[in-house]
Amino acid sequence: MRIVTNSLQFRLISAFCLISILPLVFINLMSYYNTTGIVQENTDELAEVNLVQTDKSVRSTLAAYEDLLFQLYTGDDIVNDVDELNAGGNEALAVNQLRRTLRGIANIKDSIQCITIITESGDIIFYDKPTASSIKNSWLDTMNLTSEELYDKISNENSTQYITTRYASSFSAKPYYLFHLAHRIVDYNSIHRQLGVIIISIDERLLHEVCNQNSVDGDDTLPGNVNFIVDDEGRLVTFPVQRSIENTVLPIPESENGWRESYGELIEGSGLMDGDNFAIHSLRDDLLGWSFVNVSDQSVVFRQIEAQRNLMLLAVFLSVAFLIAVIILVTRHMTGSIKNIVAAMKKAGAGDLAVRVRRDRKMPSEMETITDQFNRMMGQMNKLVEEVKMVSARQKDAEITALEAQINPHFLYNTLDTINWMAINADQYEISSAIGALARILRYGIDKSNSIVTLREEMEWLQQYIFLQQTRLKNTFSYELDVPKELLDCKIHKLLFQPFVENAILHGFEGVRRHHILVVKVQKRQNGFLRIIVKDNGKGIQENKIQEIKSRLLDSGEKDHIGMNNAIERLRMYYGEEARFDIKSQVGEGTVVIIEIPGK
Repeated sequence: MRIVTNSLQFRLISAFCLISILPLVFINLMSYYNTTGIVQENTDELAEVNLVQTDKSVRSTLAAYEDLLFQLYTGDDIVNDVDELNAGGNEALAVNQLRRTLRGIANIKDSIQCITIITESGDIIFYDKPTASSIKNSWLDTMNLTSEELYDKISNENSTQYITTRYASSFSAKPYYLFHLAHRIVDYNSIHRQLGVIIISIDERLLHEVCNQNSVDGDDTLPGNVNFIVDDEGRLVTFPVQRSIENTVLPIPESENGWRESYGELIEGSGLMDGDNFAIHSLRDDLLGWSFVNVSDQSVVFRQIEAQRNLMLLAVFLSVAFLIAVIILVTRHMTGSIKNIVAAMKKAGAGDLAVRVRRDRKMPSEMETITDQFNRMMGQMNKLVEEVKMVSARQKDAEITALEAQINPHFLYNTLDTINWMAINADQYEISSAIGALARILRYGIDKSNSIVTLREEMEWLQQYIFLQQTRLKNTFSYELDVPKELLDCKIHKLLFQPFVENAILHGFEGVRRHHILVVKVQKRQNGFLRIIVKDNGKGIQENKIQEIKSRLLDSGEKDHIGMNNAIERLRMYYGEEARFDIKSQVGEGTVVIIEIPGK
């Protein structure tokens, strides 16, 4: 089957593929990356919450041990017994009493493995729970400090000291890793007197269980999420793999990112997580001097997101394939209808205006609409062709009439000029002035009747027109023209407000016995518009007539106001919606016509 690349069907399928497939793929990919970003943000947020909660839990747990430590280093019995040892008194009695006190405190908490006292005189008294030995301490020899150095370090501070976890010893094949809380012994009768220090040694698994509360049996953490603690020197305070505690000292980096790299290497080296697709978050506790670290494996989540993305892409491609098949079936009927319409258009283009497209039931509704519009258009074209023929004939008649009419003004001017000289010869100068005014009025009105003139020219013509009307009516009215000199050069259309003046003279003064006054004013508004006011003190116009004039609905058969209607139409034609017209009248008082047009 040959594929026609410029056919409508091919173009529709191509356009559909471009418009739908590419955006869908783009949206799918954006959704994938957006989902990945949301998962990452949620993971970060949960990790931060996890670390804050872990920090609070560790502090709460350690607070209970700090309370025990406080009871020890402030207890009067211990202060007295240690003071006895430092003074060289009954050493055996003091040691036995101290061991008995230490054993009682150590058995309060299962995680306490040892309590040690180092006196000012250098004596070491302890209770060691794993070994139950009274001769050798299980952890003191594993420290990097001697007992004297350890004593100096603790006794120089007035706050609780936290000593990082170290390997202590093994008992019954079980290794013990201990971290320590230490404080100098305080005699409140002499606070600054150095008596000794007390050290509580606690099993590291306590911290591990608090940090990883989702652990199973305290050994295997939930897959994908691990918490541990590191001190400022890079030593592990607690870690899921205990053997790493003994051998690991992380290098001190120069930045936070350096710490993250060290944590990543530690996780990979310990075998807790496979691959490198895990997120690391940390929170420092300035009071403890420890950093809480959370490591979460994100590979499982990302694999699920990728599987969902691939499933969505497969669904998109299957849907597109189905839609392409539907398009092919639907466009067969559409393209057939289009071919019929195109054939009819070609006939119309060849001059056959009688051609029509036959409607088919299988046509899509859009094609039916196009068919109906085409047939209607062809009918209108036939009608327009006939109208054009009629208009052409009328235009020829009008041109002939216009040529004939060009002779009439010259004949009229020559005739008026002859009559004017006859009046002068008969000493009838008043008649001569009237004829001269009439000739100027006719010449001004006929010569380019729709042209634009200055306000000066329009006022001069209006004076001639009013003079002629005064002559005709035997000076029964007076008039006033009020036009500022600075407005005389403004441009307006010729004979713009003459109909309103004529209406005032011919109809406004009719039947009014008082002296008639006509006022024509021209003003310039702040917005640049010209305001033309034609005012008379005549009989006025009834309200219903005013409304008809304003809406241009006055019956054209009434001769009284035809000129005003025509003038309003001219205003609309010349100035469009910018022209403003208003008329105010009171029966028996007079009429005011207000016209506003753009000033030029």
